[in-house]
Amino acid sequence: MRKRCNADHTQAVEGIVIPVTPSPPRLKTIRACRLEMAAVYADMRANRLDSRDGARLIYCLTAISTTIRDDEIEARVLKIEEAMQDENRS
Repeated sequence: MRKRCNADHTQAVEGIVIPVTPSPPRLKTIRACRLEMAAVYADMRANRLDSRDGARLIYCLTAISTTIRDDEIEARVLKIEEAMQDENRS
C-alpha cells in the first residue's frame, strides 16, 4: 500500500519548499495491486486525485495484476507438465 507523506507532498528544507516524491508501491502480488487500487479509488472519491489520472493508474494496476496472475498460472502449468513427464518416464 502507498506510504503517504504530508497532504500537499512538499517538504520545507531550510526555508525552501521542495516537492516530495512518494516512494512507488511494491506490487509483487495481486493482493498488493488490489490494495493499491483501493487506495487510488479512495483518493478519487475524496477528490485528492483527478478521476482521469486515477483511471489511468487503475488501468496500469489491472495490467500488472493480470501479468502476476498469468505468471503464477504459467509456473503451476510447468510444474504439472514436469510431474506428468516424470510419471511417464517411470
